[in-house]
Amino acid sequence: MLVEIENVAFAHAGVPVLRDFNLQIAGGQHHLLLGPSGSGKSTLLNLICGFLSPDAGVISIAGEAISVPGEARRDAIRRRHIGVVFQTLRLVSALDLVANLQLAARLAGRPATRDDAMALLDRLGLKNKARSLPRMLSQGEAQRGAIARALIARPRLLVADEPTSALDDRNTQIIARLFRELAEAEGATLLIATHDARLREWVPNSVELAPTMELAAAC
Repeated sequence: MLVEIENVAFAHAGVPVLRDFNLQIAGGQHHLLLGPSGSGKSTLLNLICGFLSPDAGVISIAGEAISVPGEARRDAIRRRHIGVVFQTLRLVSALDLVANLQLAARLAGRPATRDDAMALLDRLGLKNKARSLPRMLSQGEAQRGAIARALIARPRLLVADEPTSALDDRNTQIIARLFRELAEAEGATLLIATHDARLREWVPNSVELAPTMELAAAC
């Protein structure tokens, strides 16, 4: 299994978000994490990526426990196995687009030449934006740039948080197709946290999350 989640629990400010949560995702088995605001989607994504540690339970990525204490260890596992497209895109503002990709590859400990980065940007229709700083990009270009940055290190798991939340139907289809095609071309498994049921057309497997009673009362 690429992702294994066993009996995971997590509370925020004393309010339970996840209780005894279990999930297994095999390589190549794309999934949506579906649910309304407050259901724990982003929390679960942050746990899977090692940005948070669970209060109980174990999370493993490609056989490595990312849920154990130790920020440096969690960072290393994430960089080896996971590419993340954040809801806020987080491109480094002082670097042009191609340099953002090369930096991401170096942080993951993988070789990536300028030619490698340019080839990926070309596939995303961004070759002519390679020397542009993030502030010079449109929102759509910046989003594609963030996808390229997540893919440059050839991750086994490509994770995205609400990538279509502000998009109309046409642009939702464009982004959904792009994620699916690029993940499959790069041999990555796709995991998207979203409240957008339109993505079911593109990602066949889904996990439905609902707020716990305590969390719903707190929201």
